[in-house]
Amino acid sequence: MADPLRLNKIKPATLTIIYDEASLTRGKQPTIFRQLDNSQQWQLIGGMVNTSRQTVSTAIHQLGRYGVMEMAPVEADNSAQLLKESLTYQPRVFSPTGRRVPNTETTISFQLD
Repeated sequence: MADPLRLNKIKPATLTIIYDEASLTRGKQPTIFRQLDNSQQWQLIGGMVNTSRQTVSTAIHQLGRYGVMEMAPVEADNSAQLLKESLTYQPRVFSPTGRRVPNTETTISFQLD
């Protein structure tokens, strides 16, 4: 079986899915999942929820089948620590429009393992 097409790790694609607020169970939030190898198993991806637009977005590194499912919000673990050495980044000057003309909105995405 061939490996799935991978996207550029430095410049991943942004996946945005629209959801219907009325279809959510009270106290749950929309979350993006990816289906694993045409099986019945789904991997939690996460995503940033924009309630005013009713969208959930995340950076993806490979093509595949994605879906939105609901889940209870996860509370932070006070014992978790972020190791600075584990971060990778590529600083780059940019404009949201790709030109030097300022825009009123931009999206900056990140992923924590």
